[in-house]
Amino acid sequence: MEKIVQKIEELRMLFERLSSREKVLVLITAAAVVVFLVFIAIAVVNSSLGSLKDRLETKRDAYEQVNSLKNRYVDSKKEMERFRAEIGDSKNTLTQDVGQLAQENGIDLSQIVQSKGAVDKKANIRAVSVKVELNRVELPPLLKFLESIEKKNKLFFLDSITLRRRYDNPAQLDASFNVSTLVPLNQDE
Repeated sequence: MEKIVQKIEELRMLFERLSSREKVLVLITAAAVVVFLVFIAIAVVNSSLGSLKDRLETKRDAYEQVNSLKNRYVDSKKEMERFRAEIGDSKNTLTQDVGQLAQENGIDLSQIVQSKGAVDKKANIRAVSVKVELNRVELPPLLKFLESIEKKNKLFFLDSITLRRRYDNPAQLDASFNVSTLVPLNQDE
């Protein structure tokens, strides 16, 4: 500490020995150095704050994007659960609904057999189908029955429809078709 005080005292004595013109030049130079150092300090702080601001904006944009994606994920998850519930209900009601619709349309089912269909592991679903056979049915009630099946549940699909005209009564048909739906796979499948 004494050395510092001694150095300051030496500089003050050196300054006092200078002429007034030299003192003015030294003061102007010292002031210019101080202003230059302050300017450099401000530039460094400003640059640092600018890069910090850019990083904050980038992080804020990333946060908003993640938040948006999170909201979309939550909405998609809710929709997926709703679809799973709807699909699960389809499996439980497929045979019942076909039987009920047959009664409503005045059609006697000759045979109805439920079977498990193909598995789609990527979509995590299984197709379940019911093979329906009808004997001695007329065309208008059959068409009404088929339309009512398709309208009953948007997850019911008709395929493999086969119609044969009866020889003993040409106004009647024998019909067979499949009604299919989709169900989610169980964890053990």
